[in-house]
Amino acid sequence: TLQAKASGMQTLAGVGKNTLSKAKVTAADGTDVTKNYEIVCECGRLEVFPRPITVRTGSTAWIYDGKPHADTGCEVVSANGAVNGHTLRAADPPARTTDCGAAENIFEVRVFDGSADVTYCYEIEYEYGALTVTPRPVTVRAVDVEKIYDGTPLTGEGYAVVSALKLAEGHIGKLLCEGSQTDAGSSENRVGSFAVFDGDRDVTANYSATYEAGTLTVLKRPITVRAEDARKTYDGAPLTHFVYKVVSEYRLVYGHRLSVAGEGAQTEAGFCDNKILSVAVYSGDRDVTANYEIATENGVLTVDPVALQCFSDSAEKPYDGTPLTAAGWALIDGKTLQGHVLTIYGTCGSILYPGSCYNELDYTVVETATGRDVSHNYRF
Repeated sequence: TLQAKASGMQTLAGVGKNTLSKAKVTAADGTDVTKNYEIVCECGRLEVFPRPITVRTGSTAWIYDGKPHADTGCEVVSANGAVNGHTLRAADPPARTTDCGAAENIFEVRVFDGSADVTYCYEIEYEYGALTVTPRPVTVRAVDVEKIYDGTPLTGEGYAVVSALKLAEGHIGKLLCEGSQTDAGSSENRVGSFAVFDGDRDVTANYSATYEAGTLTVLKRPITVRAEDARKTYDGAPLTHFVYKVVSEYRLVYGHRLSVAGEGAQTEAGFCDNKILSVAVYSGDRDVTANYEIATENGVLTVDPVALQCFSDSAEKPYDGTPLTAAGWALIDGKTLQGHVLTIYGTCGSILYPGSCYNELDYTVVETATGRDVSHNYRF
């Protein structure tokens, strides 16, 4: 009987020898008769085939943020798993994706037994997961802009991102608006187009933008129009002065003109308002009054009485219980208007008790054509 012991062993994938040792031949009675044989040993072949496994790489989705992303996760999905204790790791570099879209998560998997790389012991098939970057949702609002009416169009190109998610770090938006407002009032500042740049690179396609219109507001231009004052000495003719000017900080827009309706005339000595009844503003033939907030201030028309200079006598005496008067007078300077007659009746000063008083003249001025007393238009 031939007895032998094989000492070969193969654990990892590959081929090894199955070596025979200690060959022994015994007779039927158990006697060792090996020495009667010349034994030639031929080694067998030990072969371990790579373990077939299927590995699926990870799938992940991100909202675009301008940064590269990778998913190094993987798992064995075949019936044959990895040998107990073996671990899978992604080899460098894994697939990375930045811009919106979907790409296969392609990378090589290595298998380790502790720190030893035993990848060669596996026959790996891959099912690649997906790396997905979705557009970044942002809400872009055109700015609100206002100004005081100046006859030129108001536009506004500024914006604000009002959503919870803002533009990715370092990205700059460029906005074009379609709104325009010239006359006083409000209108939408609509977003015409919006682009996003990372440096010089256009990354707009990585954003899903919704838009909110801002407001363009042109405020009425505040002006104050004042009627000018005028003054003269009484001459029997009405005093009028239909002259007006803007006296406020804000003036008329260049090229605009005023059209003012007013009333006011003063003939007799005294004064009255130089009134502004209405104000309109025109640009050429176009009425642009609605673009102004107009305040008015009336002027004053003043007619001074004609000055006549007359001397009345002075007198004094000790108290004697009788009134003191002085009847003498003389016209020194001045004259009445043509057709007016000055009549001086004398003086009307009188004082009984110690003290003093003016020795005033008693006079009238009469318009001869009408007999009207016009004394109030004269003064001494």
